[in-house]
Amino acid sequence: MAEWYKRNPDQGDIDSAKKESQSKSARRFYLKEKESKHVVFLDDEVFSVWEHNPVINGSEFWHFFTCRKGVDPSDPVCPMCAAGIARTYTGYLTILDNTGWKNKKGDIIKNNRQLFPMTLKSLERYNVIKAKKTSLVGARFELTRTSKDALKLGDMWDFETYVKPFEDEQFWFDSKIQNKKLPPEPFDYMEVLKPLSSEEMRMVLDGVVLRGKKGEDDTGTEGGGDEDELY
Repeated sequence: MAEWYKRNPDQGDIDSAKKESQSKSARRFYLKEKESKHVVFLDDEVFSVWEHNPVINGSEFWHFFTCRKGVDPSDPVCPMCAAGIARTYTGYLTILDNTGWKNKKGDIIKNNRQLFPMTLKSLERYNVIKAKKTSLVGARFELTRTSKDALKLGDMWDFETYVKPFEDEQFWFDSKIQNKKLPPEPFDYMEVLKPLSSEEMRMVLDGVVLRGKKGEDDTGTEGGGDEDELY
């Protein structure tokens, strides 16, 4: 019988818990109206999925679910598709937010690892930029959202320079789990974006208030934290 507790967890237990926590709390990058931020890309090979962003308990934010269509041939129906919730094509990368954000304690959290969720217009912009560069790993950009109607990842992407986030310790984070500074790494997208089971997705639907939501052209949300607050 599976136990709901563990005495003296080993590193394997900790790594497993980190993955589960990561999948539930990965922070999604976005810009507020007329906001600019400096970011560094940790990878440049886009991981793309179809996802749903239903309104739950009156809020459309924080609720992103990878579409189940095509996940399991023996269970081909995605419950959210069947419920009429539109899906959006999104390509993911991992960035560090050099500018930072203020937590509930009022502290500025810099170089926080975040998901960079690009929908179609942002993906087209990214592909144009990527085609001009050999690599975007370590590339630092200033991103600006000039208006409320502009893309939430910014309608102005200004390349600044290349940095070395895996070597330069100014980009490393203080791990509360391992109690030392560690270099950043891209998210494990297979874990972070892993689809819910059909049963789990139906349970989510029990809390959906609005089911006919149209897919947005560019979406973003503050989301949660990471498995380490300063990462």
